[in-house]
Amino acid sequence: MQNYNLKVLLVAHGYILPYKVLFCLWDAGVHNVYVLANRRGTRLRYTRFSRRVILTDTAFDGNEPEKALGEINRHVKNLGIDVVLSGDQFSTRLLTMIQPHLAAKCFPLPDAATYGLLYNKWEFFELCQELHIRCPETRLFESTANLLEKIRSGAIAYPFICKPVDLEASSGIFTIFSEKDLEQIRKIFYTPILVQKFIEGEDIGASVYCENGVIKHFLAHRFQRQIYQTFLNDEIYNAIATIMGSLKVSGVFNFDMRLSPDGGIYYLECNPRFFLKMIMSALAGINFVAAGLGLPTQTRLKDGTFVRMPKAIIVDLLTKLCRISRVDILTMRKLVADPIPLFMRIAKPPKV
Repeated sequence: MQNYNLKVLLVAHGYILPYKVLFCLWDAGVHNVYVLANRRGTRLRYTRFSRRVILTDTAFDGNEPEKALGEINRHVKNLGIDVVLSGDQFSTRLLTMIQPHLAAKCFPLPDAATYGLLYNKWEFFELCQELHIRCPETRLFESTANLLEKIRSGAIAYPFICKPVDLEASSGIFTIFSEKDLEQIRKIFYTPILVQKFIEGEDIGASVYCENGVIKHFLAHRFQRQIYQTFLNDEIYNAIATIMGSLKVSGVFNFDMRLSPDGGIYYLECNPRFFLKMIMSALAGINFVAAGLGLPTQTRLKDGTFVRMPKAIIVDLLTKLCRISRVDILTMRKLVADPIPLFMRIAKPPKV
C-alpha cells in the first residue's frame, strides 16, 4: 500500500462517521493522521488508523467557532499539519464557518451558507423545484396541530412521511400509512415539520466529489441484504451535475433518493459531508477522502460493481455454496485490519 507523507488533522465531534473517515484515510495510504476530538469521540483512542488522538472539552459543533478555531490552529502549528478534515456533520458545519482562518489547508468544503441550504431538507426541496428536479410532494408545517388539521380535512393524502428539516440518521422520521398511525404524530418533538408523500419503491443513493461545481468522482449505489452495489444512471448524474453546477460548490456530497416501480427517481435530501457508506464506496473503488486530497482513486465505476459485507459472504456460503472471491478476501482483510474497534463494535455498538 502506498504511504503518503501528508500530515492530517481530523476534527471529530462524535465517533461513528469520524471512524469511517479514518478508515478511508488509512486505505488511501495516509498514515500520519492526528485526531482532535471531544469526549463523544473517546472510542477513537483505540484505532490503529491514527498516530494520536487528542481529547478536549472543546465542542466542535459550530456553536463556539472562535474557541474551536483557536484550539485547532494551535494543534496545526504544533504538529505541522498539512490538511484539516472534518469527521462528521457537526465538525463539517464548524469548518465551513472557519475554513478561511485555518492555519493549514482545509479539505474542500462548501461555504457556510451553501452547507446550510443543502443540509436543510426544505431548502433543498425548494432548490430542486427551482431546477426542475423531481422530488416527492412536500409541505412544511409549524406545528402538529396544524398538520393534524390538514390531515383531517383531506388536504394531505396517505401515505406520507414526517421528518425534521435538519436532523439525520433517521432521527425523528415517522411514516404514516393510514389513520391508525396518526398516534405517531404525537411523538413528533421538533418544528417545523416536513411532510412528504411516501414513494413506493427502493432506497438508492449517489455520492460525488466536486470542484467548483464540476463533478470529478461519481457513483450511484444501492445497499440490500448486506451487499453494496454501484450502477450507472445518466439521469442521476445529470440531475446532480445541475445541482452542483448551480451552486459551484466543492467537496463531498451524498444524495438520498427513492426509485419508484415505474423507474422514476425522487430526490429526498443531500448530505454535504462525508457519509455512512463511504467505507463501502472505498472498497468498491472510489475513495472520496482520497479524491479531496488529490490522491489516486477511480472517477466512475462500471455498472454492477459490488462489495459483499461479511454477513452477506457467510449467508451466500451457507445457502448458495458459492466461493469466496478475491474481492471478498480483500474486503475481509481490510475490515479486520483494526481489531480492537471491531471487537468493541461487536461487544457494545457505539451510541454516537
